[in-house]
Amino acid sequence: MHLVRLVHLAFTCLLAGSLLIGCELSSDRHGWSGIEAPYLATGQLAAEIRRDPPTVAAAFTETIRAMGYAVMSHRVTAGEAKITGKSADRTVRITITRCQGGSRVVIQTGLLGDEVISRDILDGALQRLGLW
Repeated sequence: MHLVRLVHLAFTCLLAGSLLIGCELSSDRHGWSGIEAPYLATGQLAAEIRRDPPTVAAAFTETIRAMGYAVMSHRVTAGEAKITGKSADRTVRITITRCQGGSRVVIQTGLLGDEVISRDILDGALQRLGLW
């Protein structure tokens, strides 16, 4: 019971802290064009890429396959894409939506997120798009 309270307190502190700093835990620029990719308190990595969603989805799909993930679902339209990849120990969910000037990408690695793996996935996709 004490563990449940401790976990609840930890999540409450994380949420309160993320509200104070605008939900962004860290930010880093990627690729030669300096694409900003903030890592959010929700455990997600977000970026905007100046390419259409189907092109971006193809690059992310190739990247996670090359990293050893099995692509479990891959739904792509002209305006959005949702990709789910699974490895032996984690699931990666990539959501791509059309935005002004390109695509907004959100990467969720595992249940609580993994910033290093999420950034590796982003870098791989940017290389495939010729932006790295």
